[in-house]
Amino acid sequence: MIPPGEKIVETKICPIMGTEFHVTDKEIEFYDSVSPVINGKKYVFPPPTLCFEARQQRQMSWSNELYLYKNTCALTGKQIVSEYAPENPRPVWGFRDWFSDTYDPLKYGREVDLSKSILEQLYELEKTVPHPNVATDLMNENSDYTHQAWHEKNCYLMFHTSFAEDCYYWYWVKKAKSCVDCYYCHDSEFCYECTDIKGCSNLSWCQSCQNSRESQFLHDCIWCDHCFLCHGLRNKQYCIMNEQLTPEAYNQRMAQLDLQTASQVYDIQSRLARFIQKYPQRENRNIMTEGAYGNYLYQVKEVYHSYDCSDAEECRYCTQLQLGSKFCYDMYQFGVNIDHCYECSQTGHNISNCAFCYSMVENCFNMLYCLNCFSSKNCFACYGLKKHQYCILNKQYTKEEYFNLLEKCIQKMQEDGEWGEFHPASKSHIPYNDSMAQIWFPITQKKAEERGLTWKDESQRNKELEGEHHIPLPISQYDESIVGYETANTNITACISGMIKCQKTGRAFTIIKQELLFYLQNKIPLPTHHPDERRQRRKALRDSRYMYNRTCAQCGCDIATPYSPERPEKVVCEECYRKLVY
Repeated sequence: MIPPGEKIVETKICPIMGTEFHVTDKEIEFYDSVSPVINGKKYVFPPPTLCFEARQQRQMSWSNELYLYKNTCALTGKQIVSEYAPENPRPVWGFRDWFSDTYDPLKYGREVDLSKSILEQLYELEKTVPHPNVATDLMNENSDYTHQAWHEKNCYLMFHTSFAEDCYYWYWVKKAKSCVDCYYCHDSEFCYECTDIKGCSNLSWCQSCQNSRESQFLHDCIWCDHCFLCHGLRNKQYCIMNEQLTPEAYNQRMAQLDLQTASQVYDIQSRLARFIQKYPQRENRNIMTEGAYGNYLYQVKEVYHSYDCSDAEECRYCTQLQLGSKFCYDMYQFGVNIDHCYECSQTGHNISNCAFCYSMVENCFNMLYCLNCFSSKNCFACYGLKKHQYCILNKQYTKEEYFNLLEKCIQKMQEDGEWGEFHPASKSHIPYNDSMAQIWFPITQKKAEERGLTWKDESQRNKELEGEHHIPLPISQYDESIVGYETANTNITACISGMIKCQKTGRAFTIIKQELLFYLQNKIPLPTHHPDERRQRRKALRDSRYMYNRTCAQCGCDIATPYSPERPEKVVCEECYRKLVY
């Protein structure tokens, strides 16, 4: 879709995807506006050479948000948990040592050789500089087994989260407490196996819900409580399968339910999926938007071809930006108060005028082609800087020296065709199949090798854990008030000390004690699938990141929707949907 009032100035064929894509006059204006001016001369960023999907794939190939490995700190020799597997040649330090004064990134600085590729010199530097074992901050407490996680307390296997407490097995969580196995969740507590929820409490097996509580198996419900197996409700209480009941009748029917085992839960989930198909579906998941094109957009204005973004304005080709993003193009995560940034990945917390950077976590300004930097400004082609400025390849310069050399470096990149391109996936510090690119753009090992991408040996990741296998029992068998102290204690010990075999993949996984206590307190059956499999199932519930042009099945108006025309769902526009649910 071309936004209203814009003109196509160039049409290209993506060399990766083989698809046609357009460049508009407004996009040309944006690239010009964020291009750096050095010694009075503007070095303009050229239009993209890849389509949006291929650009996303390239950005995501640098981001591991799902896997952790046992490794050894190159500084202390201690065992650590790391996003880098032991066979990765890069030196890895524990993040607390990396943030300390012990680490001096300028120690690894080197002179620029203008006869060689600038980016190749950056990647040679990157391989020698210590890497923090995980992306996190010093505010985390008792949350060693987390990554891309900030301000966490008592959390385990949490990825891309902020301000969470007593949570386990999550992805993309903001401000949550005492939740397990959730995916894309904000401002919620005591929730289990939920996807895309906001402002909720005590929900289980729910999706696309807001401000709801004390309910199970809901889909697209807002301001609901004490509801079960419902879809599309607004401001309702005591409903089962969208049928209004009295509190007494609701409680009587709920008392007859038996959710002791995972198989019983799966049966109800299947019922919910069939129940949803009976009703018209919303054209998309956008809420409170103006001039928007994309999906899962919340409180945005003039945001196009973007997904999973909130509180954003004048952004385009962005995914998963949150809490204040303005005038940004081609950004992958996470966007807390960022502006005038272009083609960056994992960028947020007060970032401005940065381009072609990865992991600019906080307080970075005027950075070009830099990796994993903090609180720095006016730097180029550097790795791991902290509170630095006027650096190139981690070498310190005066202000005048910096800008004079920067001009020469950019001119060299223009000659080599590197200027205006994000870091290639083939140079990523992690294997392709450890990255988010494999989640959203899966390819085979053969295809990866043909493209020069690194690949993680899957047999090593799927290696069996050691220990006795434990077959999950009905949750009541771990409750001493039901089976007595001795039996419950025996079962609990066997559970947390043993391995559970995934029913689908055969991979072994463990249950930690805090997790088991959560299941007991909430009468939730033990999981029978590996955490990776559970995450994939939750992702499969969400809409794709591709929009189709259709017409509303109710009024016939044009709509943009993730439901392809071949799918059987009856899809209606937002106005018609509101009339149906309110």
